[in-house]
Amino acid sequence: MTGSSADRTWSTSIPYLETRFPYIEHEDATQALDNVAQYLCDNWPSNESDKPGSSFTLHRDGAAWATYVFPGALKGRIESAALVTQVIFLLDDATEEWTLAEKKQLFGRFPELVLGTTTPIPGNQYEVVIADLFSRFRATDKPGRLALGLKFCEENIHWLKTSTKQENRVHMWAYSLLYWVHDLSLPQYIQDDLDLRAVEDIGGRHGMLVNDLFSYDVEVNTAKRNSECRTITTIVNAIPVVMKEKSVKEEDAINFISNYIHQFEDEFLEIEAKLNAKYSGDDQRICERYEVWSGRDGAYDTIRFVSDLK
Repeated sequence: MTGSSADRTWSTSIPYLETRFPYIEHEDATQALDNVAQYLCDNWPSNESDKPGSSFTLHRDGAAWATYVFPGALKGRIESAALVTQVIFLLDDATEEWTLAEKKQLFGRFPELVLGTTTPIPGNQYEVVIADLFSRFRATDKPGRLALGLKFCEENIHWLKTSTKQENRVHMWAYSLLYWVHDLSLPQYIQDDLDLRAVEDIGGRHGMLVNDLFSYDVEVNTAKRNSECRTITTIVNAIPVVMKEKSVKEEDAINFISNYIHQFEDEFLEIEAKLNAKYSGDDQRICERYEVWSGRDGAYDTIRFVSDLK
């Protein structure tokens, strides 16, 4: 997860990267984000949650991600999608300061809390929020239909067990949320479409490079702070890789990656046009939902970066 903008000393080499993708928010974005902020103020454990200008109200990166990458989400589901992404960010930040015993207690109970097979420990607001949040997803499942809410809950458990650092598992989690938030299932013949697979591949690589570009300074600053505490931190980012492989300076590496990102976006838009011409009706609607998520996941980082500077 990225740190707060207050910690950042932005490199003059980081460009203002204009994405080729249009900025479209969910029509209920403002209300959904307000509701998420209020819910967290009321329920998330925090010494500042009851103060004016709470961080839940001021910093909405996690929640806003959902309103941007899922602009066509069902109205009754966008708020839960925004809430779950914000809670994951908050939980990740909170557990960094926990003892090993505290982590084991919560994460050991996490699967049962998510599936609703146990009740929260009285007074433990982390467990209360987790149980309440995932009950919203399970509640949407109806008899005789694909249980997308339960599948998303299960994906959260798989993600935790296999480590949140695995990129493939992160994408599986996100696609599971995509299916639920649109009440969407991909027919096998669409899943097998090579153009759709290309959209997924390009979207994934695009998102990783955009994230590398705009998280670079945060990673460098974190490594510097850790080195002062005699802790070695490896920067896992494409920028130093390009600098080493091509024997170029930081600014040149950033420009190289920026150009690569734009190439991905151009390729993505070309394939998107092919898919839209190939399918019609419900099939086209399904592809559109899939395309929007695949392309917008990375593009959101450019918008988040600009908002952090304000």
